[in-house]
Amino acid sequence: MCNHIALILDGNRRWGKKNKKSLTEAYKKGAEVLQEIVLELIKLKIPMATMYGFSFENWNRSLYEISVIMVAFMSFLEENIEFFTKNNIKIKFIGDLSFFDEKVKSILFELEYLTNKNTEILIQLAVSYSGRNEILEAMGKSQRENLAFEDCLYMKNSPDLLIRTGGCRRLSNFLLWQIAYTELFFLDKLWPEFCKEDLHNILQEYKSTSKNNGV
Repeated sequence: MCNHIALILDGNRRWGKKNKKSLTEAYKKGAEVLQEIVLELIKLKIPMATMYGFSFENWNRSLYEISVIMVAFMSFLEENIEFFTKNNIKIKFIGDLSFFDEKVKSILFELEYLTNKNTEILIQLAVSYSGRNEILEAMGKSQRENLAFEDCLYMKNSPDLLIRTGGCRRLSNFLLWQIAYTELFFLDKLWPEFCKEDLHNILQEYKSTSKNNGV
């Protein structure tokens, strides 16, 4: 049984170059695929998914690309408020949100508030996120406030499986603590090419792997 999927949504920029699309068009296509996959997760009754949307290291990209990413990100959130509400989707953001400007933060907090009581699926979006920073911050907080280490992480839940699109075979600083026993699946497909059939195939392979390993 799979209760929690982690996704690294890699390959939007390369898909854009491959298909002679602008960065804006590439990220828009990626957002459309994300919406389709969320609906499929709901159909499959998977209660939680954590998605790597924007890493802390992405702040080092050009100002132009950061601007495009932020516009695409905010458009996706604002245009899909009705989608989240209609489909009973709860949204939570994990990462160092202090790097966003006040306008962006207000939208993130508002969306969390508006969807807080939704129960069909929890979608956690990792934005301005760094696994190393999460661990270091949790260590410091646990010592200062005398709390259990895992209670100080952005997220305590461990994914059952992690899917990374885009052809890279690395974790890129994502959920370094939480994935100690997570099954890892890497696809050469770019994120905008990912589809429901890919998801089903991976879940079937995960089911077989988990059964064979007995863990």
